[in-house]
Amino acid sequence: GGAASWTYQQETIVNGLVYWFDLELVPGEWISNAPGALPGSWRQLFLPLDPPLVVPAGGSLRAGVKPERLTDGAPGWLSWWANAGGSDVRGHEFAGNAASFADLYGESPDAKPRLSERGQIEARVLQLVDGERSVSDIAADLKATFDGLTLAEAEQLVISALHGKTQILRLSDVV
Repeated sequence: GGAASWTYQQETIVNGLVYWFDLELVPGEWISNAPGALPGSWRQLFLPLDPPLVVPAGGSLRAGVKPERLTDGAPGWLSWWANAGGSDVRGHEFAGNAASFADLYGESPDAKPRLSERGQIEARVLQLVDGERSVSDIAADLKATFDGLTLAEAEQLVISALHGKTQILRLSDVV
């Protein structure tokens, strides 16, 4: 967890906070889910401010995020707060993310998982990696197999899938 503040030159309406991380696994080996980073296993979190805060011109927004500790000491749900212009807003991850029965069932040991289209694409990429095919060859296969992909999009998906695999391998090397 932590807190930060920002000063705004003009009046601004803030609807939420975005939360991400940069993690150094070993010296010089980083993973990140920051904006602009290659997609990986983790996504950024949007932490809504309800109601939105109005920061007056020249005013500051202060905000903080912290994980609630579970009984075993592990981090649990995130909670957050923000204040500006005399108004305070608090949020909680459990209350901020509507979950359907399908979402909850997906966490069950009895669930029967299915790959999303992105998962199918990544599985196909890993299936085709054999040390013989180039990124362009694999991308051409994706373009032919999955409707609506341009070659440039397919190449980016290949690189993303391989980058994600590299992150997993780096993490297992550290453990």
